[in-house]
Amino acid sequence: MYSSFALMAVAGALLNNVSLSTAWVNDYRVGRELGQQQQKPLVVFVGQGGFDWKQITQEGQPDGQVQKLLAERYVRVYMDSRTEYGRKVADAIGVSGGRGLVISDRQGGMMAFRHTGELSAQDLARRLERYADPNLAVQTTETVNPPAPAAGSVPYYYPSFGGACRT
Repeated sequence: MYSSFALMAVAGALLNNVSLSTAWVNDYRVGRELGQQQQKPLVVFVGQGGFDWKQITQEGQPDGQVQKLLAERYVRVYMDSRTEYGRKVADAIGVSGGRGLVISDRQGGMMAFRHTGELSAQDLARRLERYADPNLAVQTTETVNPPAPAAGSVPYYYPSFGGACRT
């Protein structure tokens, strides 16, 4: 019993730790909690294997300004689509092909942007700047390179980014 309580206390302390705001999170649920606590949008990068900028941007690692923007104004989540959990999250948020990204609104209740595949570093910077704006009221999801629906299936519809994956 003591060890369970100690683990819960450590987990709570980690979630309240400000230094975590600059770290990458590999658990969607933890990322959502941090986003709600810090009132920051969530950016979920989906890749295959370990994190590599070349899976997200055509040019590779973006400039320091983009990295600063990500660290200061977003909760950053990386999901490995080669794991069962990563695949479940990627499927739930509509990122197919094992690579892409999703940005939520500041409350974590709406998906603001979804992209499958890679973006140019310039396009990534523009999208991140736009969706980090605290005055932006997200009404719909902007989708670029949507996944092709399987024959006979219903097109993707995500009324709430927050409810995308609960496992």
